[in-house]
Formats: sequence, structure tokens, C-alpha cells
Amino acid sequence: MKQTTSDPVVFLNTAALFGSALLVGMAFSMQILLAELPCALCNLQRLEFLLFGSGLFIVLLYPERYGSGYLVSGISAIVGACTAITQVFIHILPTDEGGVGSPVLGFHLYAWCFVLFILAIAYVLTLQSVHKPSVVEAVGGTGWQRFRRQPRMIKTTIAFYIFIAIVASSSAFVANGFGPFLEGGQQKYWLIEVIKQPGTEITKDVLMGR
Repeated sequence: MKQTTSDPVVFLNTAALFGSALLVGMAFSMQILLAELPCALCNLQRLEFLLFGSGLFIVLLYPERYGSGYLVSGISAIVGACTAITQVFIHILPTDEGGVGSPVLGFHLYAWCFVLFILAIAYVLTLQSVHKPSVVEAVGGTGWQRFRRQPRMIKTTIAFYIFIAIVASSSAFVANGFGPFLEGGQQKYWLIEVIKQPGTEITKDVLMGR
């Protein structure tokens, strides 16, 4: 049976995949427009949103493996929620100076991420319970062949997700290279400094603007 976006489960998974990619894209846009580089925990949360989407990617492209797909999404959302609440606790300490990054509607992004990850967990639990095997017949073929058979909405969403994943991964490399992700307050991109200062060791202090 060919998947169609008129199937509520397929439509919801397509929308959730688009939403996960859009959230990472919005965070990247704020990074560029506000010149605020993500810290290590922020990068982890971006990764968990992408991994949450990867589970839905599996469900859409390999519907006969929907159990594995929801498992990936669920674990990613749980880890993401733990990461986000850890960052919330870090920045409610009396010694903190107002958190990291610009607030959105009164809350920092990591606080919003915690709420969204909790909603993502609820979403996975709900979809897992209503996703009946009768609506997910194996269609066979390679990943590319399966992709080509999808409705346009699903193909566009998958392409957007892959694009955002590449952009986010490339941004993380430009910012930190093969070194560890830094704490909040990073001011400079590692790769740009390497190009600007060839032969010079780019230290943590340089990247932090000290």
C-alpha cells in the first residue's frame, strides 16, 4: 500500500519531521543574525532534534520499521530533555549572569527546548500507540527508490531535513573544528580564525575573544 499524506499518521510524522528541522534552522538563523555561537549543550540539543527527526525519517521511508524509528525518536527526545533541563539548572544558579543567548518571548532557547522535548516524548508515545501495522506495508527497493516513490510533500520535507542537518553539522565544524565544543560566550569561529591567521595555534582563549 502506497503511503499518502491523507493518512493522519503519515501527515503528522511529516509535519513533525519538518518541525524538528525548522527548529534547528531557526536556531542557526539566530546564530547568524545575532552573532551568538551555540555552546556545547546548545549543540547537543540541536543534535537531539536532528536525531528525533531521523527516527521519523525512518518511519516515513521504511514504514515497516516504524517501531525502530519511534524508538530512535523517543530516546533522542528523552536525552534532549535531560540536556535542556541540565542547562536550565546551570543558569538558575545565583552566580549566573542571566543565561546564555537572547531570550525569546521571555525564555531562553534551552528552556523552550525542554518544553518541546517533553512534547516530543508525548508525541512519540501517542503515535507509537496508534500506528497500526496494517497501514505500513513494506514497499521494497533502495532508499533512493523509496524516496522517489514518496508524495511530493514527504520528499520536500525529507530534502529540507537533510539540508538543515548538513548546514548545522557544517556550522558546528566551522565553529569548533575537531576540538571540543566550548561553553557559552564563544565569540569567533575556529575555521575563520585558521584562515585569517595561518600557522597560528587557535586556542580556546582566542575563540572566546579573550
